[in-house]
Amino acid sequence: MNAIKISKDKIILELTKEELGVLSNALNEVCNGIEVWEFDTRMGIKIEGAQKMLDFLISIYTQAD
Repeated sequence: MNAIKISKDKIILELTKEELGVLSNALNEVCNGIEVWEFDTRMGIKIEGAQKMLDFLISIYTQAD
């Protein structure tokens, strides 16, 4: 994993497919392991937003095949 660019509001990372898989798996566990009523309090994002992120990461991961 490499940080390509870091600014105040945006960070660009370079990941291997394996690293992307680890992040996707971790987000999947979070999306499915935390009670919905406390999700945004604990994660700082609504569950719908986290699910969108997860769907995007999975899409990118499968494109790397």
